[in-house]
Amino acid sequence: MVPLPRLAAVLSICLLATPIAAQSSLGVSGATFDIGAVDGDAFVAIRIDTAITGHHGLQFDAALSDHDTGLIGLMDGHLYMRPAKGRKYGLFAQVGDADGHSRSWGAAGIEGMFAAGTNTAVELRGGLALSQPGGWDALFADAGVIRGVSDSLSLTARLTLTEIDEVALSTIAKEARLGLEYRPRGTAWGAFADITADRADGIETTTLRLGLSLTLGDAGGTAPETRLFRAADPFGPLFRRGRL
Repeated sequence: MVPLPRLAAVLSICLLATPIAAQSSLGVSGATFDIGAVDGDAFVAIRIDTAITGHHGLQFDAALSDHDTGLIGLMDGHLYMRPAKGRKYGLFAQVGDADGHSRSWGAAGIEGMFAAGTNTAVELRGGLALSQPGGWDALFADAGVIRGVSDSLSLTARLTLTEIDEVALSTIAKEARLGLEYRPRGTAWGAFADITADRADGIETTTLRLGLSLTLGDAGGTAPETRLFRAADPFGPLFRRGRL
């Protein structure tokens, strides 16, 4: 069941932050706000991109999602540089917590986004993650492709591998995701949908995600200069199976 009071509170914070995110004088170059559901479980997310210099930036993410096992919250930071047109790369870090459980985790690594021809970009990421209690540690890597098929429609494809090798849990989680993003030209509102197939801990699942997005400032599209980094989710396949 969706926790409406908490979900409404987070959404209110996102909407109240809209005027701030729109102020380029504060160093904010763009922002996105997402709300939707994954197989009926609600989520909200905000990403804000700030310019440090003409070639360096800092992106902040915050997300809250509802699962059968409770709420999961994530906060991410991405420190990157743009040395030339069509590329940006840098470091990321994440902290997460499961409401109502003692489970918390952190992740860090490197990431990059590169233009691969007209209206196409490639996003790469690799890192380490640690979850407590239990001392789960993991290595993860993912690769994604974003292809703009028109001014309003983009297609995405992504593959993620996470290796967890512990005494109590040894598995390689595999996740493949296909999606589309639609935002009419000249408007701030859009919609997105994707389907994810993953296998972890000997169990295969398929999930459908649907949502609406609000894009402000210089954000979105397929160009690395304006497209925001995606948040890492190394333990997601396990948490969706109730391994908290």
